[in-house]
Amino acid sequence: MPHITVFYAPDDRLDMPVLLHDLHESLSGDPSVNKSQTKAYALPMAAWINGDGKTKPDRALHVQVRLLPGRAPELKRKMSEALHAIARKHVNDRAAPFSVSVEMHELDKDTYISSHE
Repeated sequence: MPHITVFYAPDDRLDMPVLLHDLHESLSGDPSVNKSQTKAYALPMAAWINGDGKTKPDRALHVQVRLLPGRAPELKRKMSEALHAIARKHVNDRAAPFSVSVEMHELDKDTYISSHE
């Protein structure tokens, strides 16, 4: 825990394993995060509409982080900003502009269940 999920518009030039690694390393570098339980996933979007569908950017990359509650809002903001900077670095050299966003979600600790078998 936490879980990082990257939703992205497919782009052959986007090195998703490296992006996932960089996001994972950044988030798990915080003392409040247990690196051995941090997971990162990538899910390509089969279809998407960005804005009115006619204006740039026509590509999207969205990072969603789900974590257990208890971190100060300032820390979550710092984490979000660091992940956003990493994601932007990975799409900066693309010919087509990307919309890049990050969101942090707190899980309900009473209903979240996980096992490591």
